[in-house]
Amino acid sequence: MYFPVSPAGFRSRGIRLTLAVVGCAWSLGAALVAAPEVVDAPLVSRLAAEMRTQHPALRALSAKVDAARLAADGTRRWADPTATAGGAAYRQPGMARDNGDLYYGVQQSLPILGKEKAARAVAGSEAMAASIRLETRYVELRRDLALALIAAAHERDALVFAREDLLWLEARDATARARLSSGRESLAQLLRLENERARLRVDLANDEARLADAEASVRRSLGRTNEASPGEFTLPPVGSEIPADEKLVQRAEAADPMVRTVHAQGRIADARLVATHRSARPDIAFGVQAYQYTGDGGIAQGMFGITVNLPWFNRANYRRDLRRDEARVLANRLEEADATSEARRSVHRIVADLAAARRIAVLYRDDILPRTKTTLAALEAAWTPGGSDLRDLLETRRQRVEANRLAVRATADYWNAIHELLLVCGTEDPGILTSLPSIEGAHSR
Repeated sequence: MYFPVSPAGFRSRGIRLTLAVVGCAWSLGAALVAAPEVVDAPLVSRLAAEMRTQHPALRALSAKVDAARLAADGTRRWADPTATAGGAAYRQPGMARDNGDLYYGVQQSLPILGKEKAARAVAGSEAMAASIRLETRYVELRRDLALALIAAAHERDALVFAREDLLWLEARDATARARLSSGRESLAQLLRLENERARLRVDLANDEARLADAEASVRRSLGRTNEASPGEFTLPPVGSEIPADEKLVQRAEAADPMVRTVHAQGRIADARLVATHRSARPDIAFGVQAYQYTGDGGIAQGMFGITVNLPWFNRANYRRDLRRDEARVLANRLEEADATSEARRSVHRIVADLAAARRIAVLYRDDILPRTKTTLAALEAAWTPGGSDLRDLLETRRQRVEANRLAVRATADYWNAIHELLLVCGTEDPGILTSLPSIEGAHSR
């Protein structure tokens, strides 16, 4: 059967079809938007791998490591030989024939007293120290990257809560105005509601600015120079408490970046002390020399011998150099002991901060927030038909907002402490921490 359609009806159907297609496309696009990534160990490790290859500080240290290794490989095992050449003039022509009037020779220093070996040891220890500086700097930058990711996740979660709160206030505004028109709500309470909304809009703008700054810090930590967003991140829930046992403390004492750096500097100081001690030894060289007569090209005579310098005249200076390097070795030993003690203290401080943040987060997540939400729902159910005061509803809503804010802040502090502890332990493996909690899942609201 044929149904005639007017042009107007056709256009109306076309518009409706277009709107339906656009709506479906928008819904599909919203569904395909990636969920925020949880700032867990795999995410930090993946981004840290990107940071290692493109962060300018790590690339500069890598170049210094290459230079130090080339310097160590290029340390001379044998000194360059010394060549001599010249002529002699005689008053009597016969002496030139007998002794030769042209001489040439070569002299080679002998590496038999350990000076060259000591120089190679110094260069090798400097190359090792450069490698340790690279690795410790990587661990520090990885910590900074994790803290930047946590800050971005914290700002994003806080922004989500603020937007939800604004929607809640806007939904209550229509009800409040209806109650005002019926005489069941005062104008002062409606004013308070509008002021809360206005203030929250400003807070939202500030939260968005802080989130943009946190994302810029993530890009800086990654070594990126573009302005593309690094993505959206959310905080994982807090896990179990980390005990400050002796095993963890010993790990920090051995692997703390500062301890490793000072220890590497100590190896350089030890090598330089050995080199200074051997510098007081004489230099021994073996040489050969020939005299030739230019008249017939024959060799008139040849000589060989050993030359030795006499370093005893500067014996006092050598002793001063030795005492100088001994003082440097002693200073390094004391610095290493201080760094070890500081690592031990840092473990206890970080674990205490971690435990405090965890207690606060658990308190708000499991106790204060559920009770506040239940009370808010009961007050809202009573307020809508006119059974409660808007003042009580807004005050309870403020407590919920504050509880959400403090729960997110405490969760961020917990994970900041976790990554500080990983730094002190000189590792990026969270499994090194005793009873490290699982960090799968999203932050519980």
